[in-house]
Amino acid sequence: MARRRFGWFAAITSASLIAGLLTTFANPGTANAAACLPDTKLLNKTPVSSFNLPQGAHVRIWDTGVLARWQDDVRIAVVTIPRGSLTPTIATSPTLSRATPTSAMVRSDPSSVVAINADHFNPAVGGIPNVAQISKGKINKLSAASGNDPWQFGMAVYSDTKSIINATARLAGSVSSSSGAVSLTAVNWQTLKPAGITVYTSAWGTYPHPTGLRTIVVSAGVVVAVKAGKAATVRPKANEQWLTASPGTSAAKYLSGLRLGQLVSVTYRLTGSHVGDPYPHQPIGTPTGFVGVGGFILRAGVNRASCDARSESRRPRSAIAWTRSGDLLVVSVSDPHDRGTRSGGATVHQWANILAKLGAVDGVNLDGGTSTTLWVRRSIGGALIRLDQATSSSERPVVNAFSFRAA
Repeated sequence: MARRRFGWFAAITSASLIAGLLTTFANPGTANAAACLPDTKLLNKTPVSSFNLPQGAHVRIWDTGVLARWQDDVRIAVVTIPRGSLTPTIATSPTLSRATPTSAMVRSDPSSVVAINADHFNPAVGGIPNVAQISKGKINKLSAASGNDPWQFGMAVYSDTKSIINATARLAGSVSSSSGAVSLTAVNWQTLKPAGITVYTSAWGTYPHPTGLRTIVVSAGVVVAVKAGKAATVRPKANEQWLTASPGTSAAKYLSGLRLGQLVSVTYRLTGSHVGDPYPHQPIGTPTGFVGVGGFILRAGVNRASCDARSESRRPRSAIAWTRSGDLLVVSVSDPHDRGTRSGGATVHQWANILAKLGAVDGVNLDGGTSTTLWVRRSIGGALIRLDQATSSSERPVVNAFSFRAA
């Protein structure tokens, strides 16, 4: 199946879906650019540093240095990855509920030349990614369409074609036994769905997960245990699938009828499609990875970011963007001196303009604030070097990252 390097948004016609999916996205013209904070002039200057990475990748860094008003200190770091060179993958923390610094995710992989933080996550729940997570072809977290989250928008990574494509992801699955079949509506989700069965696996981690009144433990296709209460919230073993459902639902009634030794089949798969032109959209296929993202802030060269109060906050930010020729830009903007989320950096509108000035025509926002972290290796197996701040700066644990490998 032919795959485009990036997706477009013109074919999406539902304004309500767009608004719900892309919190930083605004229709062209809705932002009063004159009311936005002025852009930094930093890119008008010569980079303070530039150097090459393996397979043609290249680093440029702009830095204001220490200004009289230190809150205005800014560093912009951009890695240009030529189309078809480095191989994109998704790096993850050991489990969904255990956040880990980006550098720790890629330190043991000497071929990881570039790494940047990816999905937004909920730090109050141990660090659960907000949306889906697929890594190395394995579904770690995913849900079916529902009224609360009909789409899961993010980036699908195809290591075989060295491409990243904007896409939607959804779960299709079922639980079957001699008692019949019921829909499986979520894998390792942070809440129980109002319908269907949710399965928890060892990928969840040790943080207590939600549970209904009854949890069925399946191993090798057989019910091996029935759990309730606190015992039903601990981490499943590697060979186990824990099935539970919201109380009072038909799925909960189905689970209440399962017995020890009964044969049970638990199956699920990824569905979804690429987003944007050409239409009709291609099916998502079998990506090697998928993570949620913050949404387009730059589309076809147009700044789509708003200037509302939240978006006008200056803070560190990270993004992936594409040039017209299809080269990839991995970019961060930050206060280079490790002084928190409210100094340095850029507003969302400034951020989109920065991406455009760097030559991007499309740009997608990643997690920001203290999550912003950009690492490179100047040679395969070389030391990791941090670009957004000093290598010795503190690094916030996150749940997943984009890793670009020399392979």
